[in-house]
Amino acid sequence: MKPRSITQTIVRYALITVAFLIGCSYQRHVTLPLPDLPEGVHAIPKENIYGSSRVAVFAFAEPSYAPGTGRLAAQTIGHALLKEGVFSDVVDESQRVFFGTANPMDLARSEAYDLIITGEVLYHFDGSALQASRVTERIRVRHVATKRLLWHATAASAGRAAPSFDYILVKGMGCPALPTSALLRRNAEKFCNMLLRQPPQAAPAEESRELLLISQQSALEGLQEKVNDLLAHNDVLEEQLWEEIQKSEGLLKEVDNLSAQADQMEQALKEEIERGEIALKRYTTKTVVNLDNSICFDSGSAKLKKEVKKSLAKLSKTLKDFPDNHIQIEGHTDDLPTHGYDFSSNWELSSARAVAVLQFLVGKGDIDSKRLSAVGHGENRPTVPNDSPEHRRMNRRVDIVVLPPKAH
Repeated sequence: MKPRSITQTIVRYALITVAFLIGCSYQRHVTLPLPDLPEGVHAIPKENIYGSSRVAVFAFAEPSYAPGTGRLAAQTIGHALLKEGVFSDVVDESQRVFFGTANPMDLARSEAYDLIITGEVLYHFDGSALQASRVTERIRVRHVATKRLLWHATAASAGRAAPSFDYILVKGMGCPALPTSALLRRNAEKFCNMLLRQPPQAAPAEESRELLLISQQSALEGLQEKVNDLLAHNDVLEEQLWEEIQKSEGLLKEVDNLSAQADQMEQALKEEIERGEIALKRYTTKTVVNLDNSICFDSGSAKLKKEVKKSLAKLSKTLKDFPDNHIQIEGHTDDLPTHGYDFSSNWELSSARAVAVLQFLVGKGDIDSKRLSAVGHGENRPTVPNDSPEHRRMNRRVDIVVLPPKAH
């Protein structure tokens, strides 16, 4: 082999080796330059005075060919805002799904947010080893109370791919284009920069006027809506106040009727009250006639005694004069067990005694059964502790509770 051929062969192999090494290392450690401001910045506030605001970030609109990118873009923005300390309170609302006429602004009002951030993923392409990845987003910040558009920005980022000849030489050993998640983070960083410092560029004059008109119109619409809400709220309050006045007047009338009924019952049962066999207790919304168990039933029995039937007959005459009142009969016992009697528990005994009084008022007193109800409480509602024979006697009782017409 001629020396010249040997030299050419060596040079050829050297070039191939260098190309191979370059291909293997190319873009292995790709780093994007430090982010500046977004490519298009339209800012209305002269400075960011909303640092302490409560901010909600909603899912961005997304291309049909890239499902899920809108939610990822919103989450990336929210994370960057918190990391950079742009706002003190940032809430990720990207998981929200709206139905019907619901929208982020309605939710923001109900949740008392100060600002909302929305946007669109305008373009999304996941690169490869041959093509660059690209992401373009539009981001908006609105003031909830006035619907005012505060900031409007368009951010675009691209991640380079290895040159095609490098790919061919090393069969893809070079680094592919940066993933779109990194580009979303880059756009979010640009957006944070825009909010942290006053952007030097401004929107074109025509677009600035349009944005200002939109902001003013939104503010007027928000103000009108607040006025309408206030007027409607006043109407509701007025109606509620009128209903409460009517209820109060009706309640006072019922209380007066209840008091008159209690006077009549007290007069009819005067002898029994003086002997201590019956007690009449007045409350604001009910009257309770307490029948001493000693004149009502024998021990362990639910059969009415003759003595109490006379008193119940007197009471029924008064109750018939007030046909709209509901009457609840409650049976009570002490805490001693019912062993040796016809009832297996104090529940059954107290319930049977309440029913016995109810049946007498319906059968002998001729009171409409629709007005009556009976319940047994057993030993569970004592008036005094069951710690002595006298106290247990007081707890063995039947209460006739007279209620106003609307209290049942």
